[in-house]
Amino acid sequence: MLSDKIYHRLNPEVDLRAADFSHKFIVRKFAGHCIDLYATLRVTGHDAPSSFIAAFGKVFYGHPEAVASAAGHFERTITFQLSVEEATERLGEERIAKELSARCEEISAFTAVAARAFRIEFSERFIDRIRMHQDDKAFAEFAAERRKEREKATAKDRVGNGLGEGHE
Repeated sequence: MLSDKIYHRLNPEVDLRAADFSHKFIVRKFAGHCIDLYATLRVTGHDAPSSFIAAFGKVFYGHPEAVASAAGHFERTITFQLSVEEATERLGEERIAKELSARCEEISAFTAVAARAFRIEFSERFIDRIRMHQDDKAFAEFAAERRKEREKATAKDRVGNGLGEGHE
């Protein structure tokens, strides 16, 4: 089992577990000056573990999963919730929207690098031409069937409109 211990950088006597961050006084006592930064990072789309380390990392650290858990516990406190409300009001909807757009661009840019690598890998693979031909044939049959369905529906609509079959 992974450790849920959260370490205090300056005082090894401070014994904390991730769940301890559900007590609003824990963060306020040791890193209260960073709560607004954490809330601002979260409101603008940064993930909880990264935001926790960016805001509180000079005071706290631990296994990434313990940090994520501590962040989750802290986010359920009224202290965090009030700070989020303040950050939302301070930043405004337009600024938050710009920041969220930037987060999406960052994520897609990161993923695009991986996609390029996979595209190169896939392009080097043997293309199964027999299967591709079978797919072409299957699609042609599918398209012909779909065309017949549309023609049948059009003919039915003509009859329903009093035009009768075959009248233009």
